[in-house]
Amino acid sequence: MVFLSKCYAAGLISAEVLTQDYSAYQSAARGPGDGVATVGFTWGWTRSDRFGPEIYEQYEAMPVLAQKAGQAAPVAWSYDGFGENFPANQIVVSASTPNKEAALKVLNAFYDREMSLQVLFGDIGPNIEKVDENTYKVLPAEDGTDPSTWKWTSTLADNGPMWIRDDITVELPTDLQEAIDETVPLQPAIDNMDLDKDVYPAQFIKMTAEDINAMALVNTTMLNTTQTKFADWITNGGVEEQWDDYLATVKASGIEDNIAKMQQYYDDYMASKQ
Repeated sequence: MVFLSKCYAAGLISAEVLTQDYSAYQSAARGPGDGVATVGFTWGWTRSDRFGPEIYEQYEAMPVLAQKAGQAAPVAWSYDGFGENFPANQIVVSASTPNKEAALKVLNAFYDREMSLQVLFGDIGPNIEKVDENTYKVLPAEDGTDPSTWKWTSTLADNGPMWIRDDITVELPTDLQEAIDETVPLQPAIDNMDLDKDVYPAQFIKMTAEDINAMALVNTTMLNTTQTKFADWITNGGVEEQWDDYLATVKASGIEDNIAKMQQYYDDYMASKQ
C-alpha cells in the first residue's frame, strides 16, 4: 500500500482507475485509436485482449516482481481455479421453480458436447467451423477485433456452464496460444506454488446454506472496510499510521470465524478422499 500510494502521488496510477467500470478500464488500455499506447502497465488476460489488435504488439508480458531487490524468499503467485473446462457455480435454479424437470433439461442442454463449445466460443458458423464429427476450429473474429472480445458479442463465453470433452480436437483461437506464450515469464512463480498445500479446492467443497449465509454476512462487513481503506490509502496515504486499528476492525468483522469454518470444511473434504 505504501508503494501504491507513492505511485499514485507521482501520477503513475490513473486518477480514474478506482472508479472506472470494466468497459472504461478496457477502453483506456486500448488507447485513443491512433496507434499510440497511453497505458504503461496493467494486468489482463492477454496482450491482444487488454490492448486490442492495434497496439498490443507494443507490450510484453512481465515476470512477477520481487518485493525487494535481492530477496531470498521465492516469488510465488495465487492459484485462482481449476481451469475453465470445469467451471463451478455457473447456474442457479430457484427452489420454487414450478417445473423443475423442464428447468433441469435446459440446464443439462448446456453440457451437450457441441453446445458446450458454442457456449464458450460462439455459434457454429460465424464463430466455429465444424470440420468433422470430432474436429472443430475456432474462427477469427468477423469484426476484426481480438478473439477474446469477439466471443462475448454472441455467447456467454467464460461465464457459461460447459464441459469441453477430452475426446474432441479443437483448433483454439489465437488468444489461448498467446496466453501460453505469455505464461513463460510467469513460470518460475507458478512453479513455486504447492498445489497440494497452497490451493483451497473451493469448487469441490459444498457448505451448508446456514454457513454460506453466515460467512457472506462476515465477508460483506469485512469488504466494506478493506475495499474502502484500499482506495483511501492509495489516494490519501496513511496506511502505516492506521494499520493496527485497521487489523482490529477486520478481525472484529468475524473473519477468524470464517477461516475456522473453511478449515473445518477443508479437513472434512481431505478426510473424505482418503
